[in-house]
Amino acid sequence: MENRIQYLPNLLQLGITPNQFCFAQSAWLAALGIRHNSDLDIVLHPSVFNQYKSKIDKLKNVDLKINSKKFQELGCMDDTQLFDQYITQIDGFLFSNLSFYVNLLNNRLKQNIKVEKTKQILELLNNYFKEYKDDYLITKVKFDEIKQDVYSYFM
Repeated sequence: MENRIQYLPNLLQLGITPNQFCFAQSAWLAALGIRHNSDLDIVLHPSVFNQYKSKIDKLKNVDLKINSKKFQELGCMDDTQLFDQYITQIDGFLFSNLSFYVNLLNNRLKQNIKVEKTKQILELLNNYFKEYKDDYLITKVKFDEIKQDVYSYFM
C-alpha cells in the first residue's frame, strides 16, 4: 500500500501505526490502482488524536478530517463511530467505507461542484468495477453494497 498511496510514507514517519488512522476519499483510487491521489485525506482514531494532530497539520498534502459533516450526512455521527462501524481493512490499512466517497462524488454532481473532475472519477470507478468485479480488493470492499452508488450516476 505504501507504494500506491502518495504521502503515506510521510505519515508513517511520524510513528503512527496503520490501525490509528484511516484513509478517506481519493486514497481509494490509489489503493485500487486507478490513479494517484493528489492529496491524502485521513481520519485519526480518537485515542491518538491529541498525540498526532499537530504533527499531521505540518505535513504537506495531508488533510485531517475531524468528525466530517460529509460522513454525518450518511449516518456516521463522529470519528469513534467511523472506526467502530464504517471501516474497511485492506492489507493492514484502514479505509472509510468506499460508499462514503461515492456518495460524496454523487453529491458534488447534484450541487454542480467540480462536475467534470467528478464525472471522470465516477467513470474510472465504474470501469474498474466492470473489469475487476471479482478482484480481491473489490471483494474486500463489498462490491454489491457499493456498485449501486457508482452505477446510479450512469442511469
